[in-house]
Amino acid sequence: MVPVGTAATALDVEPYERMRFTFDGDTVTAAQSVKADGTAVDVHLGTTVAYAQAAAGYVVETITRGNHAYYEVFHDGNGDGIYTAVAHGQGTTVDLVGLQSQITAQIDSLL
Repeated sequence: MVPVGTAATALDVEPYERMRFTFDGDTVTAAQSVKADGTAVDVHLGTTVAYAQAAAGYVVETITRGNHAYYEVFHDGNGDGIYTAVAHGQGTTVDLVGLQSQITAQIDSLL
């Protein structure tokens, strides 16, 4: 357990929710969901689901349904190109600095 402290975005690792992203600079141009066996399935980038690189090794998925927005933050801590869900919530505001402060070197090595 990692204490949240003053972070507005709490660390909540979902080890089986993994993604692979293709980038053009800082822009996410393609996304794939990575299954437990390592195979990947393309994810449609559309008007209700968007991905953005928030910082090196961090991608924020934003889902909009009507007037409601939700986010999920994915992180690649070990540099293998597979991003694991590390936080989620309602709205579009992510406290990335607060989230990063909760991710230790031990956690990074597993992601």
